[in-house]
Amino acid sequence: MTNPFHTPGHKKQEVWNTFGVPTRYMYALADYVNYGHRPGPFLLAVMANDLRAAVEEVEGDPSNLDGLRNLPAFVQHFRDTYPPEAWGSEEKVMAWRGLLAEGR
Repeated sequence: MTNPFHTPGHKKQEVWNTFGVPTRYMYALADYVNYGHRPGPFLLAVMANDLRAAVEEVEGDPSNLDGLRNLPAFVQHFRDTYPPEAWGSEEKVMAWRGLLAEGR
């Protein structure tokens, strides 16, 4: 099997375009970023860059498998859409929720 991330320039974008954040996660992400709602365990693990916890959540709840299959899309979406203070570690995720609760 060829590694899709070691392809010539224009092919890389084609590979990235095959991934997408499933709609149900987009709603949860919007609730988190806009209102400070705590994300579910799988999404929290992904936002905190905790790959092990994300995989374990899929083992416990196979409905999250679509999210795991599209993991690259989450990273791209976070990087392109949300401030770095809102994701990247569990501390950042929880701090962002605190800032929103305080009204920033």
